[in-house]
Amino acid sequence: MNCGVFLNAVIKNINSLVKDVYRVLKQKGIFTVSLYNSGALVSQLVNELDWEPSLSVRFTDAKNSLKVVFQGKKFNIAAKTYSVQECRDILSQYFEIVELSTFPTISSVLPNSLFGNPKVKDIFKRIDYKIRFDEKIASGPYICVVCKK
Repeated sequence: MNCGVFLNAVIKNINSLVKDVYRVLKQKGIFTVSLYNSGALVSQLVNELDWEPSLSVRFTDAKNSLKVVFQGKKFNIAAKTYSVQECRDILSQYFEIVELSTFPTISSVLPNSLFGNPKVKDIFKRIDYKIRFDEKIASGPYICVVCKK
């Protein structure tokens, strides 16, 4: 079973959702979820940068709001963000956490103009890939968790 980040925008009580997933999931079943990371580097640096970051999604100071820039227009969307620790706390009540990662940490902050060069794009992709499981960094905008019942 998979619950993605867009589902997260409409979930009012994640604890209730997780409890229901546990109830319907078969023993040894796998559940994956991706949530917005409140500790995303791109959200922390967006006001410090002299360029527009490649990631069009930013988290505002309000914890339940997401700013999306699309075709030059800005939209605010209701969405809840979670820290890596909050994800662990919520999910570990019911599931074994098999894998937890955040991504893309570095690529999300850089300007899109850098990614026209395939070698540069590949280098940053590899860097993000290497650090995705490092919870001391844990700064990608998306938290992805694989859980097992």
